[in-house]
Amino acid sequence: MTPDQDMAAFEAWALGKAELHKMPRGEYASRITRVMLDAWQARAALQPVIPEGWQLVPKRPTEEMVEAANNGDDEYTLRNFGPRMQRVMQGPEDHYVAMLAAAPKPEDAP
Repeated sequence: MTPDQDMAAFEAWALGKAELHKMPRGEYASRITRVMLDAWQARAALQPVIPEGWQLVPKRPTEEMVEAANNGDDEYTLRNFGPRMQRVMQGPEDHYVAMLAAAPKPEDAP
């Protein structure tokens, strides 16, 4: 979220809760609104930053994650061995991908 989007989200949330009139320098006239904005920005700073291509997972695998890895034990996958493709048993990377797909999403966390 860009700073402008964050400010728009704050103002949409604060509408009706606080006075949103701004002074000529751009700061809110109401001290209460400025305190609310400080709290809003502190909340945003506490949100984890997840780099592109990464995801949060539990410290210990869930039953669904373990089951997804175990299901791959009996499955084959095609692997590229240079000039030819060959069917091979799924390995650790396949299990890892299956476990990540089965991992709970942060929004589903308790």
